[in-house]
Amino acid sequence: MELILGNQLKTEQTQKLILSTEMIQSLNLLQFTSSELADFISEKMTENPVLDFGEEESSIHQMVDADRIINTQEDREQDGYDSGYGEYDWYGGEYGGYDYDPEYGGYSTGRIFSEREQKPFEFGSTDELTLEENLLSQVDFCDEPYLKKATAAYIIQTLDENGYLTFSTEEIAQQLGIDAEAVEEARRLIWTFDPPGVAAADLRECMKIQLNAIGRLDERMSRIIDDHLEDIARSRFSVVARSVGMTAEEVRDAAELIRSLEPKPGRSFFSAETAGYIVPDIAVERAGGKYQVKISSHTAPHLIIRSDYRKMMKDSNRDSGVVSFLTDRLNDASWLIRSIEQRRETIRKVVSAIVEAQQEFFEKGVACLKPMTMKQIAEKTGVHESTVSRTVNGKYLQCSQGIFELRYFFSGTSGFFGSEGQSATSEGLKSLIVKLVESEDRSSPLSDRSIAEAILIKGIAVSRRTVAKYREELGIPASSVRRRRKT
Repeated sequence: MELILGNQLKTEQTQKLILSTEMIQSLNLLQFTSSELADFISEKMTENPVLDFGEEESSIHQMVDADRIINTQEDREQDGYDSGYGEYDWYGGEYGGYDYDPEYGGYSTGRIFSEREQKPFEFGSTDELTLEENLLSQVDFCDEPYLKKATAAYIIQTLDENGYLTFSTEEIAQQLGIDAEAVEEARRLIWTFDPPGVAAADLRECMKIQLNAIGRLDERMSRIIDDHLEDIARSRFSVVARSVGMTAEEVRDAAELIRSLEPKPGRSFFSAETAGYIVPDIAVERAGGKYQVKISSHTAPHLIIRSDYRKMMKDSNRDSGVVSFLTDRLNDASWLIRSIEQRRETIRKVVSAIVEAQQEFFEKGVACLKPMTMKQIAEKTGVHESTVSRTVNGKYLQCSQGIFELRYFFSGTSGFFGSEGQSATSEGLKSLIVKLVESEDRSSPLSDRSIAEAILIKGIAVSRRTVAKYREELGIPASSVRRRRKT
């Protein structure tokens, strides 16, 4: 058998999708958040002198009827909008009781239900004074030795956003090169500051500091907090009464006092790291029976080419390097302007489709949020599913129900359906559970089975186990813990 080795040349015709540099940049441009887009444009304007912002930032106002999505060229012209670009998919292609708080090792108190509004995103705190600034200002007014004040100031600057220690007393003493007792004296000084409970090592110490501040800390309350916080959380008052030597009525009163304490004394103050300010990219408003989709100018800014550079290019010698330089810059600027306009149009199409599909949500609230996938919106708008994914990336919508990330409206294929076609998402079910618990008789709270039956009355079949799962995710205690005596 003879083996022949050699090189051969042959021609083969195949089809491939090759993305140009401009197309790749367009893909990135669509999935940019507003802040990332601002940074990108700033960089481009530094490199390209022919770019400038328009005198007036314009927004697209797209009217969405309750029965249809206005997406035809005729409708756009009637609404005063004409993109000037085709429908090509640039971006598609292949491509109240106790809640266990593990952070502080115990059960924390506070309102459970009313603070859990079904608005996942809100603007940050309006109080501009930080916890650190508040405490340091109180150090300045103390008539104490310099070392104690300096140590207290150091401790304050190491507290976390909720007012708890991030280092042990021994670690702080080692960092400062002083005795641990000096650190403890400085901590005791901070305990006299407002808000009470700061500079605590854990939840139990925080509670004791607050009780001591109002003159209600005694030996029995200390024992309850040290040894029976879980029993209090589960309303096992008789167990506590036998152990501490109190009547069940006294234990019940002590439990109510503990519930009134603040488990995270620093959270009411402004925090630059966690304030989470959100500037919505899209606003949805109802006017005249239609929903108006407004796209913010920071999401799709209005850029122009400076007229003086156009004139310079016109007046320059065609053979000079100025024309060559300006031609490259003008082409680059034109591409960026077209890409931003295409970004604006794509966002408008996707959000309009979301609004049309989720009419009941915008009218009635989270409980009416329907199961929806990105594939459904892609088919409705005529773009690729990956385009929808890039469009909703990091963008927020403001409406009468609150501020929501666009991804919030996509629940995948998971949903709950009734016999007559009613449907609900997990978020919708959680909203129903919260409303049912908030309106229950606290002397006879609803069990998980009772909640499931109440939801079934609304036409949605859900199991008791699912209710229990969502209740735990919401931080709502079991019915035995929620039970309160009648007053």
